This record gives sequence, structure tokens and C-alpha cells, in this order.
Amino acid sequence: MAIDPLPFEQDIHELELLLDRVEADPATPADELRRIKRELAAVKKHKYANLSAWETVLVARHPKRPQFLDYVDLCFDEFVELHGDRAVGDDRALRAGFARVGDFKVMLIGHHKGRTLAERQQCFYGCAHPEGYRKALAKMKTAAKFGVPVVFLSGDQTIGEEARRLLGPIETVAVKTAGGFYSGTMLHPEECQRLIREGVKRGIEKRRQLKPYKLARPVKLEVTFKWTVYAEIVSYFRGVERPRGNAIVYTANDMLDASRFFSAIGFLHVD
Repeated sequence: MAIDPLPFEQDIHELELLLDRVEADPATPADELRRIKRELAAVKKHKYANLSAWETVLVARHPKRPQFLDYVDLCFDEFVELHGDRAVGDDRALRAGFARVGDFKVMLIGHHKGRTLAERQQCFYGCAHPEGYRKALAKMKTAAKFGVPVVFLSGDQTIGEEARRLLGPIETVAVKTAGGFYSGTMLHPEECQRLIREGVKRGIEKRRQLKPYKLARPVKLEVTFKWTVYAEIVSYFRGVERPRGNAIVYTANDMLDASRFFSAIGFLHVD
């Protein structure tokens, strides 16, 4: 059922309410149940295939759109969250823990933004700090120790493409496509659930084909800014080069150094 339906989703909401009532009635004929499901699927397909620009923004910015913990509940079982980086503290913007999908055990890692104002402040609005990346690295090492595959949940299509470029034949699933600098188009949660479960199973089946990846040092971090003036400001930092107008390259000692630098320039708009 749609949660807080948007104005253009009223037809979908009414059909979902009808479907709930029909499914709760054991006397409902099977043909009638199938007819309502087909009609609901057709209405959803038509509505979401013909959204206006503003309706696309409303869907992308829906206050109750799924986040990391929602996908955990949708796609995985027996999630046990692990806390802390064993150095500073527990970054709530990055969540990690063991879970099960079907017959397989996995280590889940992902960013969580939070729902309420208090939770968002606790999660830094989904912006991880160095202790969060240390926590993720520690949990990955734990997974490696026990031979458990790592599943990183992110809705960003670009992250999946970059991961494939760096790591080779890994499995990635995109549930959101960028529609510009400030908005994106997201798949329906039910479709996201199906794609994530299928992607995880494919990745687990071919895990023996993957070879350990080691990041060479020093680490070169290239950042492209929306505005040239931001690149000009950051170019004065130690260790920064400026190959072109709106881009900089920072040479870091390791990934933690790179993450600290990225956190330091996080107040600027990055493309």
C-alpha cells in the first residue's frame, strides 16, 4: 500500500486499499483477485511512465522513500547490526551487520540518512565520517575472516559503475537513476526488492571467481565541482593539483587520509 500517497497516486492508493480488502475476504473469487492485481500493475506502469518533471521530483524527494534499513527489512532476514570502529566511536551514518538472504549469509554495509530530525542529526544526514569508513573496513575484514560475502547497498547508479571499473566482474544493482544534479528517478520498492535479491544471489554464486583487490598507494582522489570557484579554493590545499578548471586531484597516503580530505571539502558542491 502507498504510504502518504502523492496527488497523482490516488488511483493507485484506492486500488491498493481495494486489493487489501479483497485479499482479506476468503470468499473472493480467484479471478477477481487476479483482475484487480492486473489492473493495479497496469495503472502503476502507466502513471510512473508518464510523470511530469515536478511529479518526478516529488517521487525522488518523498519524505518516506526507502532507505538502507527499509531495504534490509524488505530483502534480508536475521539482520544483526555491528557497531563501532574500535578507535573513536560508532558513526550512525554508516550501518553494517550480518544478515541472511535465502540460504546465504552476507555482511551488509550501507549509508542511512534517518527519518526524523533527531535521527538525521544522529546520522549526520547520511554523511559518513572517518570513523564510519574505519567501521566499514573493520566489518569487511571480519567478513573476510569468516568467508562471508560483502553486500554494499547504495541507490546510486554511478557508484556501481565505478565499482565495476575498479573491481572487475562484481554484481551491482541500480535502483535509482540520476535525473540531474538535484533529483533522480527511483524504482518501485517491490521492483527494488526483486532486483536486489537476484543481484545478491548472482554475486554469491560467482564469488569464487573474484580475486582480492588491493588499492595501490598513494591514493589519488579526483573531485569535479559544479562551480570553478570551488576548485580554485581547494587548489590551495597542500597535496592538491588542478588539472582543469572545475576539477582537482588530491594525493592521499591511504583511504582514511582521502576520506578526511573529502569530509573537509564536503561543504562545497561536488558533481
